[in-house]
Amino acid sequence: MDINRSRGLYYILYVPHDELKPGLLGQLIQDEDERLEPYRYQVRLQKRNGMIDVTVLQDQQPVAAETSRQILTQIKEALL
Repeated sequence: MDINRSRGLYYILYVPHDELKPGLLGQLIQDEDERLEPYRYQVRLQKRNGMIDVTVLQDQQPVAAETSRQILTQIKEALL
């Protein structure tokens, strides 16, 4: 993760669960040509009306709600 705090941007790399091989060994043992390239996303935090608005972006555009939910859930789980 990379951070641009002054703009409220967090840069992350993410591979969706449905693209991962099942099981821990499946993820660890992969041929070089089978390795998945993570997608690049940005998580933007903006203060609005006394609250924090969280938006997940890819190429500076908001992503689909399901993708956003998956990414934010993973971030939450990593922080707990």
